Parts: sequence; C-alpha cells; structure tokens
Amino acid sequence: MIYDCLSQPAAVRSPGEGYGEAVQHLLKLLPSHQNRFHIKNPRFPGNLQMSNRQLDEAGENDVNNFFQLTVEMFDYLECELNLFLGVFSSLDMSRSVSVTAAGQCRLAPLIQVILDSSHLYDYTVKLLFKLHSCLPADTLQGHRDRFQEQFKKLKSLFYRSSNLQYFKRLIQIPQLPENPPNFLRASALSEHISPVVVIPAESSSPESEHMAETDDLVDTDVPSLPAALETKFDDLFGTSAAIDPFNFNSQNGMRKDDKDRLIEQLTREIQALKEELESFRLESGRLCQVLRGRVSELEAELAEQSHLRLQAVGESEFLKAELDDLRRVREDTEKEQRSLTEIERGREQSLENQLVAARWSVCKGASGGQRSSRTRWLR
Repeated sequence: MIYDCLSQPAAVRSPGEGYGEAVQHLLKLLPSHQNRFHIKNPRFPGNLQMSNRQLDEAGENDVNNFFQLTVEMFDYLECELNLFLGVFSSLDMSRSVSVTAAGQCRLAPLIQVILDSSHLYDYTVKLLFKLHSCLPADTLQGHRDRFQEQFKKLKSLFYRSSNLQYFKRLIQIPQLPENPPNFLRASALSEHISPVVVIPAESSSPESEHMAETDDLVDTDVPSLPAALETKFDDLFGTSAAIDPFNFNSQNGMRKDDKDRLIEQLTREIQALKEELESFRLESGRLCQVLRGRVSELEAELAEQSHLRLQAVGESEFLKAELDDLRRVREDTEKEQRSLTEIERGREQSLENQLVAARWSVCKGASGGQRSSRTRWLR
C-alpha cells in the first residue's frame, strides 16, 4: 500500500479516494506519535512488550511521570484507533473484502495496530489504577472520561476485526470485557485480565488449504519499482521495511511456545505469591499475638483506672459530707453570734434607760431643794 502511494502522491492528497485516508492516518501514526513516544520514553521497546516491573521503572515510581505517561499513551492509542477507523471506513463491509487483494492490502497494517493497541490498553488500565491510589478521584476525572471513550471504540474494533476472514488465519484477537474497569475500586485491579494477542504457528489446516485454493484472488507480489522510488522509500522507512514489511512473527504476538513460556512464568508468579501469602500469614499471626498482649495490658490498666475512679468517688463523697457539716457548724455559729449581739444591744439599751432615769431624778431633786431654800429665806 505504501509503495502504491509513493508512486501516486495525488491519491494521498485526496483522502476521499482509494487508500488516501488510510495512508494519511498511517503516516501520522509512524513519524508523529510512534516515534515521538519512543523518543520520550526510551525504556519502551519497539513492540511495546514490558513486564509490570519494567512499567514501574519507566515511570521511575513518580506519580507525575505516570500521569504524563498515561496522557502520552492516550494520544498514541487515539492515533491507532483513527487508523483503525480510517481503514474500516474505506472498506465495503457488505462484501467479502478480506479475501480480495485490495482488502488485504488495506487490512495488513492493522495487525500491528492490534498488537500495539492491546498493550497500550493494558498499560493504561494499570497506570490508571496506580494513579487512583495516589491522587484524588476528581483530579483524574478527565483521564477516566477519555479511557471510557477509547474503551468503547477499541472493543467495537476488536469485535469487528475478529469476524473478518483475513484475521482469523493470521492472528487471534482478544475480546475486551463487557464493562470497563472501575478505577474507583482498588480491588478491581485483581479482576483485570491483560489482553493477549496470539499469532498461531504456521501449520497446514483445512482453513489454510481452503485459503490456498483462493490464492488466485490475492496478488501478493510486490510490483517492481524504479530504483529512485525504492531509494526514496528506504530513506523514509528504512531498509528492513522494504525487505519484509509485514513480518509480524518477530513482533509482540505469541506463538504456542510463547504460551508455554507464559504458563511457566505465571506458575512461577503464583508460587511466589503463595510464598508471599504464607509470610504474610505468619507475620499476621505474630502481630495478632503482640496485639493480644497489648490488649491484656490495656485491660489491666483500665481495671486499675476504674478502681482509682471508684476510690476517688468515695473520697469525694466523704469530703462532701464534711463540707456539709462545716456549713452547718458555720450557720449555727452565725446564729449564736447574732443572738449575742441582740442580747448586748438590749443590755446597752437598758443601761442607757437607767442612766437617763438617774439623771432625771438628780435634776428633779436639785430643783426641789432650791424651792425649799427660797421659802426659808422669805420667812
């Protein structure tokens, strides 16, 4: 397809005709997003196949790096989906286009797109769970919305591709789950199953024999090109693409022996998880014993504090009774003092009355003596 477009640049500039739209999306994917992504993230291999440990190392265990890496993966996957849609929109799905030369030429690049998309989907799911464990849910609302949109597109495209005869004999396309992962629930990560794309080993089968009978419908020969055009193509995409442009066996697909290695790897991981679980169980038992001892100590302290509280309550009642007695004694004393004060006041009043009476008597006696002396003088 790329050879034809290099020889017919006018068709590329007219996206409504022929291969133009598909080639435009492919050319945007290769130099713009794919190369840029690998330049920014050199830890990612060309086939995007990485382990969980390598994925953590790619982000350097920094939440900011994981955040930016997720955005770049969204952009990368968006370009892959646009190429997917561009190819499908150029096909007449009402006919068996996957067994024609033109249809196979357009569908061939989608094999690599399926391989890359499966890895990008898997990595974005794991990174989003990691981000939700470190950042607030509101901060990642935009990430969740974008993932939901890409999930629906990718699921539909995988389903449509799996029904095409061309892909059935070349690749086993995984199916995504019915609903997208719930990133707000951390335990949902254990329910996530990484989509695995399998490239079957080349072997004779009734299906392949049937396809061999229809070889006359498919022209797989690459037309000879002028030397200048081949040089131009090699300058753009490298000589390896010209030698074997659709060699997907060396990509991130999986053969049967890869399945065996994957099973062995999963078995080792399960064994390691069992050992880790056993160590966790022993550690939890030790911690339970420590906690039980601590609980016993706290119960003893609580009993002692309860005893002290009861003792304090008893002392408080005793002091309250003494205080009441002192108040009664004080009231009685005040009453006695008031009585004594009244008695003293009455006594003082009586003395004053007696003194006044005595003075009055003296004055009266003196005036009587003067009258008698006058009478004697007159006589």
